[in-house]
Amino acid sequence: MEQCANTRALNKYLSGEEQFEKVCEDFEYDVRQVIQELRSMTRNYQREYDMTDVLKAILPDIILEELHIKI
Repeated sequence: MEQCANTRALNKYLSGEEQFEKVCEDFEYDVRQVIQELRSMTRNYQREYDMTDVLKAILPDIILEELHIKI
């Protein structure tokens, strides 16, 4: 998420907890952007196939693997 200079300056004055909350909000926004791109990809994959069902099956494993999280 791109920020203007005023927003960056204001963020310097936030408390540690407030800064963490702001970082979490920015992270959530970025993740949502990626998911929207992914949703678009699944619906238009090679203009012929709807990959939504495939995505449902593989997405949890891909996320866990890429983040190195073991369940």
